[in-house]
Amino acid sequence: MFNLFRRATPEEKERLRLETLLKNSRSIEGMLTDSVEHLLYFTYEVRGVTYHAAQDVSAIEGADPVRFGNLLGPITVRYSTTNPANSMVLSQNWSGLERNEIKGTI
Repeated sequence: MFNLFRRATPEEKERLRLETLLKNSRSIEGMLTDSVEHLLYFTYEVRGVTYHAAQDVSAIEGADPVRFGNLLGPITVRYSTTNPANSMVLSQNWSGLERNEIKGTI
């Protein structure tokens, strides 16, 4: 039976956020500044405002956190045009990293 009062799990909310960003966003150059375990720290600038953000990539299948430390430097960031602070570097279907860490290729 379908439960109308069931709340989405945090993982489901994050998956939906990334899917929405992939469909309704713009790309911009950014900088991957740090990687600690499953967290990617990055910066980017939109209309003169510098944003510092982090993304937890632990739920992304195939993402290898051990290799992220070698990727510090230029990246592509996708951000929401209505809320530029809402951004991502990596999703299940897209990678803004210079090397595609989802597929594991270098």
